[in-house]
Amino acid sequence: METTLKHCTLQNLTYGTILSNAELIAQFIHKKTRAKIKWFEQNRARIESLKFNTWQEKVLTLFYQFNLNIDTERFGKRVYQDSACMIYDWQTECPILNKCNEEGVDTLNVCNVLFHTQYQVLLSLIEPGLVFNRDYERIRPYYHSCREIIYFPRKYPARRMNVHERTIIPELDVLNKF
Repeated sequence: METTLKHCTLQNLTYGTILSNAELIAQFIHKKTRAKIKWFEQNRARIESLKFNTWQEKVLTLFYQFNLNIDTERFGKRVYQDSACMIYDWQTECPILNKCNEEGVDTLNVCNVLFHTQYQVLLSLIEPGLVFNRDYERIRPYYHSCREIIYFPRKYPARRMNVHERTIIPELDVLNKF
């Protein structure tokens, strides 16, 4: 009998097992995404009662602090921010990284395949139009932190940065990968 999430709990499955089966991947993503939507719905009144000066403050508070329980001032380093983009390096204790290390599974596959969609969905609920991404050349354990990029594509026209821009803001060169 094929393994499905209906027959076992998420805690009993390794990331490697999930990644080896398309049905398990879909079920895992669906379950995690539903949990993010449920969190948002349960906290909607609180979320709507809060006032923020910027969308970045809103994301740092609601997404990182309230939902992911990350102390943003302690564990987040702002690499770049403007009116349409924020780039942060995160050095928090990470249960995903820990589980990947225990299982010998690459964080690149786990973060990209299993966790990207749920984060995008939640950010879209918090602030419609935002795009969530990571710089997968800068994630742990291959880099000292995990770099996450959140931006409004309508405010960032699709174009290549010129040499002068790369010299002034080398961190933003990562946007060329989208």
